[in-house]
Amino acid sequence: MGDQSNRHTGLEGEHQRSGKQVGAALVRSHLLLVEGPDAREFLHNQSTAHLRSAQSGDALPTLFLNARGQIEAVGTILVGQDRFWVASEGDLEARFRRYIIFDQVHLTPLSWQSLVLYGSQTWLQARSLGVEHLAPGRWIPWGEGVLVGEPKRLLWLAPSQQIEELARQFEASGVRLSEAQYTAWRIAQGLPAQGIQGYLPQEVGLGAWVSSNKGCYIGQEIMARLEARGQSHHQLMGVLGVQGPGTLTYQGKKAGELLEWTVSPPWGGIGLARVRRDISPGTWVELEGTSVQIVALPLEPDFPGS
Repeated sequence: MGDQSNRHTGLEGEHQRSGKQVGAALVRSHLLLVEGPDAREFLHNQSTAHLRSAQSGDALPTLFLNARGQIEAVGTILVGQDRFWVASEGDLEARFRRYIIFDQVHLTPLSWQSLVLYGSQTWLQARSLGVEHLAPGRWIPWGEGVLVGEPKRLLWLAPSQQIEELARQFEASGVRLSEAQYTAWRIAQGLPAQGIQGYLPQEVGLGAWVSSNKGCYIGQEIMARLEARGQSHHQLMGVLGVQGPGTLTYQGKKAGELLEWTVSPPWGGIGLARVRRDISPGTWVELEGTSVQIVALPLEPDFPGS
């Protein structure tokens, strides 16, 4: 892979011009290299992404479901010429090995680290890093690792030494590294990561990650039924005024479940919840005896502390 790790000229100037609407964080991620003659078809059948039509350089957000259509894991598949990388918060190796029977597929876990750059000015910041040929939904080589583009995020996956050096350069330029701040930003953007296992993708804001024309895969029958029905009974919503975990109730009846939450200015206690579809934004509900408000996503302003 080409070495672009030293292209950081102007990092501080771009950060200052962006109004500091950008942050960074070291994030937990498992990375699995998937190779072999059957690798593409195997991943196509495992995930909700359409791998058969994917091109080299594509970065596909995807879900790994069980037979009931419920989420087991969230990940991104990076498509190469003859190999694939699967990045996920959870370890997918055990799941994949359960399904490998006669498939010619070879799995190699990679002990890499991950760093995310996020915020509305992420792509402005990226130019100072020499990122010129990357777009959302694509990946490129970066030093010994890879760089993945998303609409408001850039994700580096690389050996720990390279990630640590990149983190030091960000901090030296004034870009704050904070996992807590990143969690707050992610929740405000309506990007769930915790508490979604066991739910249907459409219930937690991830229905767009399910390809409707890819054919058979694990959980496909349930997804087809939901598509025919038109919508799920629940949807992802934001919650303001959160003081702790629990179940949401409205007029004495269960309204939904809080998936994850945090506290951060300017929002205070914010969370993501799976909420009944008949409960509209602006509604006040009860969360373990405390009144909280259901709100639409994403929240404003765009960035924690703004």
